[in-house]
Amino acid sequence: MPRWDEAIDPADPALEHGVALMYSGGCDSTLAAARLAERFPKVKLVTYLRLGFLHSDHPDVHFERMQRRFPQSEITLHKLPYGKMYEEIEGHKKLRSLLKHGTMTSVPCGHCKLAMHWRTALFCIEHGIRFAADGAVHGNEQFAEQNENILIPELVDFYAQFGITLVHPVFEYGLDTEAELFRLGITDSPQVKRTTKDKQVICTQHILLGMFMRRYMNNHTFEEYEAETKTYLSGKLDHARELTEEWVASEGKGGRLARLLERSAE
Repeated sequence: MPRWDEAIDPADPALEHGVALMYSGGCDSTLAAARLAERFPKVKLVTYLRLGFLHSDHPDVHFERMQRRFPQSEITLHKLPYGKMYEEIEGHKKLRSLLKHGTMTSVPCGHCKLAMHWRTALFCIEHGIRFAADGAVHGNEQFAEQNENILIPELVDFYAQFGITLVHPVFEYGLDTEAELFRLGITDSPQVKRTTKDKQVICTQHILLGMFMRRYMNNHTFEEYEAETKTYLSGKLDHARELTEEWVASEGKGGRLARLLERSAE
């Protein structure tokens, strides 16, 4: 995959509208935000909220530090509920998926991150933003949205269909996001992850992925996991694409997606 910044033309007038970043408040997404702040005049950090997430105030810590560290960029934090989007992804053709993919359908992580990307694309469309980003890093290949053999290429294509360029500012081999944040003066320690200094939203359902992986890998290779996960989640992404096409065609005024967004805001 090419370097993330190669997808950004400094002369592109669309840069003026900024970039939307999926932001958990952790080291990876915070370093992604710092790198984006060096290239975009506006960085919109989007933190997602739903049942099962704890400490939604954690992203405030590094957000405020980055505002001080990068005064040349307008950095804002947006907290959006997206539970209805998650439910839509998880519930689409649920019985058929259960018969074909078994316990894979009970793991929330793929549904969750796919729904986050979906909501991020909609956020970009709503605000006229032409660039989106995430905190994907190497070493997290069990997560579909951080794996080049599962969802990364398909997500890039999904955003592109709606005129948005998806970039991965910290997706590079050998990168130590903790050390880099410390060097930039955003954190006060070179060790943050798995300590009390780690200020990211906590998912109480994350353990379910670990439980599933231990069971699945007893009888399958990781390549088989990638292939099956890609097949399963690609169908979910296709559903999100269809609803988004309908929503865009109606200028956001009709269809199932319009109702989901309305219910999410309640």
